[in-house]
Amino acid sequence: HSERAMLEGYKRQGKNAHSNAIASIPRNVRLMYVHAYQSYVWNRMASERVRLHGLDKAVAGDLVLVEDVEDAPEAEGGDLVDAVPEEKEEKEEKEERRRRRRRKRRSARR
Repeated sequence: HSERAMLEGYKRQGKNAHSNAIASIPRNVRLMYVHAYQSYVWNRMASERVRLHGLDKAVAGDLVLVEDVEDAPEAEGGDLVDAVPEEKEEKEEKEERRRRRRRKRRSARR
């Protein structure tokens, strides 16, 4: 369907009207092509990273989620890998708020 729309766009606008021909493809289909290409690029880069460095260690540039900054892995060369620490205090506070809400709901049911 989209190929036909593009060919009809060329037919209407002329053989050098590339942007008009592409614009004749429905927007949702054009976006699907863009997303597919983004996925292709991501997969190629991820495959290359795995080929070069394997999966068993973090390397500089990797984004690693760790519980505590002290637990952050070191990259080759001894540099600290970019880490996104989840603060233990925040995690504990969230859990405590959840527990309080549960207790409040239980007591409201009684």
